[in-house]
Amino acid sequence: MGQSLEAFLQWKSLVSLLFGCTEAPFHTRSLLFTKFIKVIYYQLKYGFQKERTQSIGGRESALLFDDSWFSDDSFLHYLCKDFFSLVNEASVVDGDLLTWTRKLRELLENSLGWNFQLSSAVDGGHHEWDDEFAPVVEMVDEAYSDQASAS
Repeated sequence: MGQSLEAFLQWKSLVSLLFGCTEAPFHTRSLLFTKFIKVIYYQLKYGFQKERTQSIGGRESALLFDDSWFSDDSFLHYLCKDFFSLVNEASVVDGDLLTWTRKLRELLENSLGWNFQLSSAVDGGHHEWDDEFAPVVEMVDEAYSDQASAS
C-alpha cells in the first residue's frame, strides 16, 4: 500500500490495533470503528481498481498492492476473519458498523476470492488455524514423567 515501507508498517500497526479490539467496537467506540471500516473499505476498493494498473516488464501489476496481499495467508485476511467473526457473534451491534463490516467483507470476497465462511464445532465444522496461532502439542519424555511421579 503506497510507496513507503515505513508508512505501510504504520498503517499495518494501526489496522492490527483496531481490528484487534474486542469490546470497544460494540460498547464505547462504535462510531470510531464504523469510520475506520469505511476508510479501510475505500482504501482497498481504490487499490483494487483494475484501471489502476501499469505494465512493468510486460506484466500487469497493481500499483498499490504487493502480490502477498492476495494470499489467504496475509495478515489482513486473518485480522478481518477474526473481526468479522467477532461482529457476527456479538449480541448487540451498531447498524452502521454492521453494514460497513458486511460491505468490507463482500469487497474482500469478491476482489480477492477470500472465504470468510465461519465454521464452528457446533455446526460440525473445523477451525482453520494459522500456523502462528495453532495449538502446540508437546510430547513429554517418559523418563521425565517417571521422575515426576517418583517425587
